[in-house]
Amino acid sequence: MHTNKGQKIPVKNLVIDKSFFERFSLNDAIERYVEMYKNGKSKTLKVQKSTNRIIDGVHRYYAAKKAGVKYIYADVLDVPDCDLRALAYQFNAANGVPYSKAERDNLIINLYLKDGKTQEQIAKIVGLDQGVISKIINNMQMHNTNISSADKRRKLDTKDITAILKLLIKGESQKQIANNFGVDQSRVAQLWAKKRDEIKNKYETGKLKKEVAQKFGLTLEEVDKVLQEYGDPVNFTPVYSSFWPAFGIDKRYGQKHPGNIPAGLVQNILYFYSKPGDIILDPFAGGGVVQDVCEDMVNRKCYSYDYNPKPEKVTEHNILSGPPPCPEEPDLIFLDPPYSSQKENQYSRSKEDLANLSVDDFLNVMEKIFGYWKKGYLVLLMGGMRKNKKYINLPAECYIRMKNQGWEIVEEIVNEISHPQSDSGMWEKKKKMDRILLHRHISIIVGRK
Repeated sequence: MHTNKGQKIPVKNLVIDKSFFERFSLNDAIERYVEMYKNGKSKTLKVQKSTNRIIDGVHRYYAAKKAGVKYIYADVLDVPDCDLRALAYQFNAANGVPYSKAERDNLIINLYLKDGKTQEQIAKIVGLDQGVISKIINNMQMHNTNISSADKRRKLDTKDITAILKLLIKGESQKQIANNFGVDQSRVAQLWAKKRDEIKNKYETGKLKKEVAQKFGLTLEEVDKVLQEYGDPVNFTPVYSSFWPAFGIDKRYGQKHPGNIPAGLVQNILYFYSKPGDIILDPFAGGGVVQDVCEDMVNRKCYSYDYNPKPEKVTEHNILSGPPPCPEEPDLIFLDPPYSSQKENQYSRSKEDLANLSVDDFLNVMEKIFGYWKKGYLVLLMGGMRKNKKYINLPAECYIRMKNQGWEIVEEIVNEISHPQSDSGMWEKKKKMDRILLHRHISIIVGRK
């Protein structure tokens, strides 16, 4: 909602529309406002842009007319019609006479039937538990309140419901859809509220976005538009600590690739360090796990690159030649580079491959890479290593180099990992013989500019 504050508007241009006010009654407040205007004072109204319909300030409007005031100040709100009733109530609740229970219940029914608000949205608007809202609405439905007998006879099949959903998501008016399908507009609003809640709830139970789309006969983009109305719902359980357990590979994300990382790790990173609408850049995309996770979350766009790409959606790019040609400036850069000689010759035998560089060359290249971007979040996945019985703390070395390139380190997370090779009998025997610790974690370093 965009607001232009304190615009001077001719009183004659203001419009009273009683249709979205649950209670429209005038009282002695008018006389008090008349005195206020006569004393040269004023109090700003709230009006809808394009229509000048008053959302808050009816008594002030009538007082201004009675006092002969020609102009009045108003905050002009760019809001759709379906939000007017909710705003009128909220402004009244902040300053006016409280609603009676009957008025409040009628408001809830109209928000649901006429404005297409979901039960969750209504609960936030009126400040009640969602269970109370559900009870009021179910009671209304049981008694068929506000539903015409003609509308009750018109049945909507699955194809009708899917078509209506698609039109509503596209932005078609409820009134036009009701006319086209031969049902009452309240029926369309009720269907819209119910199905949006169902889509969100199905997603939050752990279903992939594509599974939800298939269930409701929608596209991924259409499901995403519905989910965005709820902010940023997720279909996984975030880990709220700086120690993350081993997530394991989720085969639903990405194509088979030796460099794949757990989708759960990516989900947690994007949950804490990105938001809907953000652009994610993955220069070491491997099997495309990061992009698949982005596409499954709410309104994230990912650009994926790799030196030796496997999936078609990953673009070939050698990061040694410079930053990937991302068409939009990224909000988060996700770096999961091969760790020098730990991954030597696993992806290629080229000297242009980071995995085939010496440790010193690898660290020098990483410092150069850290300097490619001037703002946003930079997330680095890195583990320590042993070479010739010497421990090399790659996370600490990269930490220093990130700071050298101007990144403020805002978090370091420890992620437990499992590795089949280190669980083998040979390594079990070797660790006991040499008294060495097996590395079962990586560091996730988060920088910000």
